[in-house]
Amino acid sequence: RDNQPFPVVGTTYMSSDVARRFLLEPNPVVWDDDFAAMWTAGVNMIRTGIWTGWKLYFDEKGDVKEEILRAFEAFMLTAKKYDIPVIFTFFAFMPEMFGGKNAYLDPVSIAGQKKFLSAFASRMKGAKDIIWDLINEPSFANPKNLWSCRPNYDEFEKAAWKEFLKKRFSETDEAKLADILKNKWRLRDDENPFELPTMEDFDNYNIAVKRRPLKALEFRLFAQEVFKNWAKELSQTLKSAGNSLQMVTVGQDEAGNSDSPTSQFHEDVLEVSSLHNWWANDDLLWDNVMMKPPTKPNLVQETGLMFYEKQDGSAWRDEQTNANLLERKMALSLGANACGFIEWIWNINPFMDNENEAAIGFHRVDGTAKKELESFVKIAKFANENRSLFAGKKDEKTLMVIPHSYQFLPRNFAQEATRKAVRVFHYYCRRTLRAVSEYNLQAILKEKTPPSLIILPSVNCFNQKAWEQLLELVKRGSTLAISGYFADDEHLIPQDRLKSLGAESIYPPIPVSHNERMTIDGKTYRTHFGGEKIQQVRRAEFYNDYLLNFSHFGNEVLWSPIPLEIGENMEAIKAFYDYSIKKAKLLPYYSLANDIPTLLVRPTEFEKAILYLVMNESGSNELVELTHLPTKTKIEINLEAGKTSLIFVDKATGKILARTE
Repeated sequence: RDNQPFPVVGTTYMSSDVARRFLLEPNPVVWDDDFAAMWTAGVNMIRTGIWTGWKLYFDEKGDVKEEILRAFEAFMLTAKKYDIPVIFTFFAFMPEMFGGKNAYLDPVSIAGQKKFLSAFASRMKGAKDIIWDLINEPSFANPKNLWSCRPNYDEFEKAAWKEFLKKRFSETDEAKLADILKNKWRLRDDENPFELPTMEDFDNYNIAVKRRPLKALEFRLFAQEVFKNWAKELSQTLKSAGNSLQMVTVGQDEAGNSDSPTSQFHEDVLEVSSLHNWWANDDLLWDNVMMKPPTKPNLVQETGLMFYEKQDGSAWRDEQTNANLLERKMALSLGANACGFIEWIWNINPFMDNENEAAIGFHRVDGTAKKELESFVKIAKFANENRSLFAGKKDEKTLMVIPHSYQFLPRNFAQEATRKAVRVFHYYCRRTLRAVSEYNLQAILKEKTPPSLIILPSVNCFNQKAWEQLLELVKRGSTLAISGYFADDEHLIPQDRLKSLGAESIYPPIPVSHNERMTIDGKTYRTHFGGEKIQQVRRAEFYNDYLLNFSHFGNEVLWSPIPLEIGENMEAIKAFYDYSIKKAKLLPYYSLANDIPTLLVRPTEFEKAILYLVMNESGSNELVELTHLPTKTKIEINLEAGKTSLIFVDKATGKILARTE
């Protein structure tokens, strides 16, 4: 913004008097008071919108009421008075169908959505400081199964499904396509391959019976494609009605790391990726890494604290503990591969019929502030005063490939594998990484310099095109570290991958044992596979217990036949990564005198400075003694339990340029 980096430190805002009804019952005097207070606190962006109750905004002709649009203009002018950009959200969970049968595919629904969005965008033709948010926390689902990727079974979906299959398998002849699908999905001759998957196909049962879980994988890929096309069409509508400089995003929550629409699949049709990190408080770093696509900024667009209770209904956390947790979320958004955050919410919404959400916010009903606001002011002051230092962010030199083929299958441990990969790499190996979907590797191939190290964690099956793209990156200089059985494509059909790497055998897949062992760099580690894993997780049948090392165009491919990230020994995972780091010749940014895995230290390299995020996740205060290795700069931090510190270090001199108080 104004040719300067713009780290976002924002909040969600709805009027302090009528909350969500602020466009239905507008009061610009209240807005002005609230914006003045937000500006004073350091807020540099707000998010607002409609979310639900769309019919309240229409007149009897189906047009957006003029008084609504006038209120919208007044609201935007109030924000402009304080030079605060606005994210404006239209829908929530599922788009309004406007009388149609399918929110994403029915032309009747799409026409209604376009008309609705265009009414607002056309009033903002001259505005540059607006980001349109198409939908809050979307599902691609039957409306009765929100937040679960399931078919709707209407005629539009059935037709789109068939066209998707023709495109995906490059076959327009339906008889030939039917044979392809029967082979890939293991169908009987009397089964119709063009039928949508049943609800049971998505279940995880020991005996398949009539379930066809491979169809569930295909449907989840179909859902990502349909959502991408929908987002592209509505984005074009907004830019046409408004102007092409206005950015468009989609506000997704943690479900984007499951099977809901994720920016890893639709980054090329939107300008900003986003994440809402609410519930998974142990996965905050993992969320940030997974949701950041290669080519677009990732905004933690909604973050706050859900109410957790004891068994007697009283609060689980006190106010200081709440403030510390929110501080960690906000600090992570600046120091862990995101471009900032939008907190939820400035004023609480006491009208909500939901005890989890009614009391979330910086200010209580009586207007008094919570301790969480103090944490916000600290982080906002640091970001706003040091904007210039956020220029020229460098990509992390290690890339983790998200095994979406495995993750989209029923009965998978892919999320566990990527969670452990992110945690071990940062907390144990003391390195940083970024992520990309196996279905988005073309974005990495476009980069001038390939990643030094690529990690494929506990893979069980893998798309053939993605495999060829990985080998191309190895050919260009990347070291590839694979854990788990990788020789099957996404339909569990064997490929010649091991032989093409020069393996002496095909090493077929077998179930893991309760306990497995692996020798890594001369030391033997044992790892346990508990629960259902001995009947749901595979390894390669390899009778020795050491890593295999292949050469591809002179560069290394390291392979653990055991899926280490699904096992329970963090030290074994660390040893595998340490060995891979050594082979890739990756140098560390820092060292710790007291190296304990309850401390997160994450450096981010910018053009002129290194930003250190230091986080104490333990229950006790810690003295952090950090050495910035390139300049031998020593940094000491007395970090209270649950607290964070952000520190900018000059790359050339090692001088501390800024730090949070």
